[in-house]
Amino acid sequence: MRKNFNRSRSRKSIPIYSETGHRIGSVSGDTFHKTLKAAHFLTSPPAIAFDIKSLKDAERSNAVKVEVKALESGARYCAPISLIWKQGTRFNRGYGEQIYLPLSAWEYKGPRKAGVSPKKDDPKPTPPSAAQLSLFSR
Repeated sequence: MRKNFNRSRSRKSIPIYSETGHRIGSVSGDTFHKTLKAAHFLTSPPAIAFDIKSLKDAERSNAVKVEVKALESGARYCAPISLIWKQGTRFNRGYGEQIYLPLSAWEYKGPRKAGVSPKKDDPKPTPPSAAQLSLFSR
């Protein structure tokens, strides 16, 4: 029996690039996939950030949700792109226009592989902090 080695892939992956031209992820089906080292998660505030361009490109490639994988642990964070636009905060720290969504807004799915536990330096979702109320109302 002869094997067919020229089968086309059923789930074609579309690469997504940052403002600076670096490949930062890909769209497969309706999901924008991005893998980050723990050092690339924002720490103040604890969040996951995206180039504005990358999210727009992902949407143009038919993505409606994002899945971010923590490289060291395999933990996954999922959120609809619409949530990032609605609840995200835009900022620019010298690397172009970006938007971040606090970890508390992401669905945490834990490691994908069985038997892999999150590492000590892997970011964990944190509860939203309380806001200081004003002494004087206007």
